[in-house]
Amino acid sequence: MSFPKRFEDDGGTVTVDLHGSTVRDALYIARRCVQEGYRQGRSKVDVIHGASTSGRESRRTIKTALLDQLERGAFADWSSGHTTDASGGRTTVWLNIGPNADPARIRVNDVVPR
Repeated sequence: MSFPKRFEDDGGTVTVDLHGSTVRDALYIARRCVQEGYRQGRSKVDVIHGASTSGRESRRTIKTALLDQLERGAFADWSSGHTTDASGGRTTVWLNIGPNADPARIRVNDVVPR
């Protein structure tokens, strides 16, 4: 399993950069970030995946795979919706109010197995 290029938690937002990850690893990491963010009371997860200029039908990319998962409701237990920025390189997943507001920062090791 690859580690994200960048991972940060400021106590309100988890930011993860998935450039260089395989689609499979990226979807796993994004899902774990959303689950852990929800569990620890964060408001959103920013997933940096790149603009992905290829069309949805032509090639599966991190962006297209993530958007497909979100639109099919795969993250619905933890999130209330999502938006993609104007450049198309970042998707924000808005989280439901989780069970605990935990001030301890989420670390990359909390979401990516060793």
